[in-house]
Amino acid sequence: MKNCFVKFTFILFSFLLLQKALLSQGLPPGWDYIPTPTTHIISIPLTSEPNINGYQLKAGDWIGVFYVNDSGNLSCGGAVEWTATQNTGIIAFGNDSFTPVKDGFSNNELINYKVYSWSVQRSYDAIVTCNNSLPSTCLNFIANGLSGLETLNSSGFYLVIEASSEDVCQGESVQLNAIPSGGSGNYSYSWTSAPEGFTSNIPNPSVTPQVTTIFSCEVTNGSSNITASITVNVDLPPTANAGNDLSVCYGQNAQLSGSSTNAQTFLWTTSGDGAFSNNSLLNTIYSPGTNDLENGSAELCLTTTGSLFCPAANDCLTLTINPLPNVTLAPFPTFCAGDPPITLTGGLPVGGVYFVNGTPTVTFNPSNPGTFNVVYSYTDSNGCSNSANGQILVKPLPVLTCPTEFVTCCNSNPIPLNIATPPGGTYSGQGVENNVFYPDCANIGVFPITYTYTSPTTGCQNTCSFSIIVTPLPVVTCPDEIEVCYNTAPFILTGATPLGGVYWGTGVSNNIFNPQVAGIGTHLINYIFTDENGCVNSCSFDVLVKPLPAVNAGFPQVFILLPNNIVYLNDASASNFDNILWTTSGSGIFNDSTIVNPEYYLSEEDILSGIVTLALSGYNECGMSSDSILVIINECQPAVIDAGSDTVICENQTLVINDAAAQFYETLIWSNNGGDGYFDDVGIINPVYTPGPTDIELGSVVLVLTAFPLEPCDTVSDQKILNIQKLPSAIAGTDIIICQSEAANLSGSAENYSFILWSTDGDGFFESPSSLIATYNPGITDITNGQVVLSLTAYAINPCAGNVSDDLSLTIVKNPSVNAGEDVTIAKGQDVQMNAAASNYFFILWSTSGDGIFSNYNILDPVYTPGVLDIQNTGATLTLSAHPNDPCLNIVEDDIVVTIDTVTTIKNLYHKPKIKIFPNPFSDLLKIEVSGFDKTAMEIMIFDQNGHSVFSQNDIEIYFEEHFIKSIDFRQFKNGLYLIKIRIGDFTFTEKVSFIR
Repeated sequence: MKNCFVKFTFILFSFLLLQKALLSQGLPPGWDYIPTPTTHIISIPLTSEPNINGYQLKAGDWIGVFYVNDSGNLSCGGAVEWTATQNTGIIAFGNDSFTPVKDGFSNNELINYKVYSWSVQRSYDAIVTCNNSLPSTCLNFIANGLSGLETLNSSGFYLVIEASSEDVCQGESVQLNAIPSGGSGNYSYSWTSAPEGFTSNIPNPSVTPQVTTIFSCEVTNGSSNITASITVNVDLPPTANAGNDLSVCYGQNAQLSGSSTNAQTFLWTTSGDGAFSNNSLLNTIYSPGTNDLENGSAELCLTTTGSLFCPAANDCLTLTINPLPNVTLAPFPTFCAGDPPITLTGGLPVGGVYFVNGTPTVTFNPSNPGTFNVVYSYTDSNGCSNSANGQILVKPLPVLTCPTEFVTCCNSNPIPLNIATPPGGTYSGQGVENNVFYPDCANIGVFPITYTYTSPTTGCQNTCSFSIIVTPLPVVTCPDEIEVCYNTAPFILTGATPLGGVYWGTGVSNNIFNPQVAGIGTHLINYIFTDENGCVNSCSFDVLVKPLPAVNAGFPQVFILLPNNIVYLNDASASNFDNILWTTSGSGIFNDSTIVNPEYYLSEEDILSGIVTLALSGYNECGMSSDSILVIINECQPAVIDAGSDTVICENQTLVINDAAAQFYETLIWSNNGGDGYFDDVGIINPVYTPGPTDIELGSVVLVLTAFPLEPCDTVSDQKILNIQKLPSAIAGTDIIICQSEAANLSGSAENYSFILWSTDGDGFFESPSSLIATYNPGITDITNGQVVLSLTAYAINPCAGNVSDDLSLTIVKNPSVNAGEDVTIAKGQDVQMNAAASNYFFILWSTSGDGIFSNYNILDPVYTPGVLDIQNTGATLTLSAHPNDPCLNIVEDDIVVTIDTVTTIKNLYHKPKIKIFPNPFSDLLKIEVSGFDKTAMEIMIFDQNGHSVFSQNDIEIYFEEHFIKSIDFRQFKNGLYLIKIRIGDFTFTEKVSFIR
């Protein structure tokens, strides 16, 4: 079995290689062949070393097998392109006996091997030896054969062109060499080139091409000649221009703009100890080092390299570094919101400019609360600027967030008001009691709600407002009673307003009423309408289904025993008719053809024919119904039976056969024609039939009544079809979890229903509530409770009654909320005790804009110890990030500003350190942007949502610049949430990202 598998794998692999070859290269001229059903597969491994005069075949050359055609010449019977890198094979095709000409190998025919060289555009005969370990010989064609080559050697007049180097720099010499073989040895040579300009008649000329050139050599051997070519690629030498000399101020970076031609790589070097943002780019940034700053200058050189075959180029410039002025700024007093404006002072040397939050400012107005960053900037005569930083603290009012305006229906459940942040305040407004809003259909309109909150830290009070729009239920009207006939075709229900609602009731499916399904009588139809706000209302109306005339001419067969010649039609019946009429197929007469039970007098022609058909027709406004009996004129009385009309029951019902009748019989027997149900008594005229499982599954069963006569007449049978309607079934689907800002996409399933309807025990609303595929939009109460039950109800098809429901649980995960606390001012040397609040989070994480440390980064109340940079910058911004629970993705942040009361001189040499991860969510590459850090090493760690490490890289060298970007390819990972952790020195940053391929 193993050998069979290997053979099969080899055959399939060989076939795929052949198909690939046929698609990638054209066949050599004259090598066309016809694939036929009969094949012989020949493997050609790399170890067979196909060659011409000992020179290995080149990639792109061809190997073919040839047979003798009807003209006695050789024709191609299969070919393959030689890749020179992988094993391959040929499919040799046999002759198709259904075609008039020979188009392949005959069985056991000798296989002729050839190779074709594209470099000289010639074919050569080949001699092969076989791999005897395979089942077939490679020398003869065997139908469905499998063989392989051990060696493949070809010979003939052949030419190989070589060059000492096929890639050179412009101006370098190349030694060419033409190597013919397979001839007499008396060769003559003729060299040419493209572009033109070179000729030679020696086998190994030397050339110095200025551009990429194709060198061709024609070798003549007696009357034969052969041509081959080789391409020598000529690369241009690179140039380098570092640019003009530059000067910058102390602490600034130098923007370098080099230029070059014919170069592929670039390298900047320095005589000092500074660093390049990327020393392999022409346009890069140079950050001076400590020695550069002390020396006041550095030489920067650009080295460019082009082709591997050309030397590098070099150019340098001088960078001059000017010192910064010494700038100080005295601390500012603390203000409260609403204090009078002040003129900014305290900066030295005088004559500079004050910037408040980046805006030039002379007079500061503390009307708005917050921490205002003040920069005093001074520029000296050299054009170099320095600055000192300070902060103005304006005690803030508490920051409140109210929900956006939302709409609710007037019959909605009471709505707990708890969405405004921070929590703990009081809601007020019409309809609000104890922080709960009570919708009322007697009060429709917009209800302004005010949220009032007092900060426990500052004692400041603030308010925010939002509105609740209470909308009325839609006004729904239904049409008056509709009257239709039983035989009316199914029709779309209309007349209810507004349009777009759902009709349901007996006989209704997809808003279509079917009188035959509903049945005769008055049927209550409900109309449910959901408006754009999700508010639902309904109305109802009646549909009266009028019957067709019901006529029964009596027993299907009536026997008249001569000499009696009167047919008494006393068994006939009729209802729901305006008028009736009896007709005959014979020539007899009725005593009154317009009454239900007349007498019919047989004519002589009726008696002679032996049979006559009497038909009873009833008429009313819905149409006509008719029934007939066959009168048989006989001398014996056979049994007369009627199994009754076809009917339908529900699968959980039994059939009481009360419309069957029989006369003139000795015994009766009921049967079910192979069904698996049973009768309570098969020998009575009106038994009860209970369907079996197979009857129910098939949907119908044939019930047969057989009567045995009193006299020696024929046994007679009649049948009726019992159709069985299945009960409805419904599956709402699996439980669903969504984020609070999402809608739930529902995909239920149901069978055997007249219509379906989604419902909720919450206050949300459905889009397409009567469709299996629906969307549920959670309400405020749903979101507050965090869970709601959604039900799918399937209503039965007549005659089945009732409905069946299935539930699913929709879990609504709330977005996180976070409050980092109030801004704080501390003295130098003090720590900060955090007292934050957060809810609905997976985890929390503290981070700082400075260099301080937290006692614990993942709790609400850590202690923050400011670092050296925090003290120099007179403070830092502390950020609390709340990461959401699955499946929510939005990370919520809140900041607290820590101000350190101190006087210091600060040189504004560096930007604020920042890390940015984007995009989020993402589908392939995740990018990490870093700026504002000294030259240092960065470590990146990535964990999946189970806490397992899936990626780790350290010693990533970064430099002080605006945009250092590291890209990570996530395409090898699975979809899901990942935690990114970045460590740069003492600085640690984490963020949760979502990868969706």
